[in-house]
Parts: sequence; structure tokens; C-alpha cells
Amino acid sequence: MHCIEISARQLACSGYKLSVMATKAPPRTGKQLSVRQVAEIYGVNQRTVRRWIDRGFLTAYRVGSKTLRLDSDQVREQLESERTA
Repeated sequence: MHCIEISARQLACSGYKLSVMATKAPPRTGKQLSVRQVAEIYGVNQRTVRRWIDRGFLTAYRVGSKTLRLDSDQVREQLESERTA
């Protein structure tokens, strides 16, 4: 798995539509999920998950040139905290 470090400014300048947290590698606290997997688990469209990433509600990590991964523990915690708020 190859991860690259990018910043929100680099994304904006390069024309990417998603803001992805700048990091060298995803945290290893939980299983890494794709946008599709998160959408299927929570019963929403993939565009909704991408919108959550874009708005900073969820943190995604770019793996390779196009692939996004989300930490399952972080996703669960964020969505559960939103439901109880």
C-alpha cells in the first residue's frame, strides 16, 4: 500500500473535489474501508460519503493516486456521535 502526503491547498490547486486530510499513512486503529463500503454499511449513496469527506465530517486518506480509505473506528465514532447529538 502506497500513501502520499497531500494538503487541502494542493487538492484545491489540482482540481480535486475532495478535501482529504494530509497524512503519510492512515491510522492503524481499525479496518480500512472504501467509500463504497462505508456507503453500503450506512445505507447511503457514495456521493453522500464523498460529501461528508468534502465537508470535513469524515476523514479520508488517499492511498495511491486515486483510492480513498476511511478508518472504520473513526467513521463509526463520528456517525454515532452525530446520531446522539
